[in-house]
Amino acid sequence: MSFIKKFRKSRMGASSEKDPSASGIHEISSPTGVKHNLHINIDMVTGDLILSETWKKLLKSADIS
Repeated sequence: MSFIKKFRKSRMGASSEKDPSASGIHEISSPTGVKHNLHINIDMVTGDLILSETWKKLLKSADIS
C-alpha cells in the first residue's frame, strides 16, 4: 500500500468517528477583541434610523438615501 493510501486511510478513520470530542474540539468560542466603532440607533417612536455622521457621509458618498 502506498504512503498516500495509508495516510488517507488513517485520516479517514480518525475523522469518521461519531464522537465530536474525538477531534479535540469541544466548543467554538465567540470572537474576541471585537470593537464596534460605528453604531446605528432606532427611534422607537418614529422607527427612523439615527445614524452617526460617519454613516451619513458613507451613505451619501455611495449615493444611498
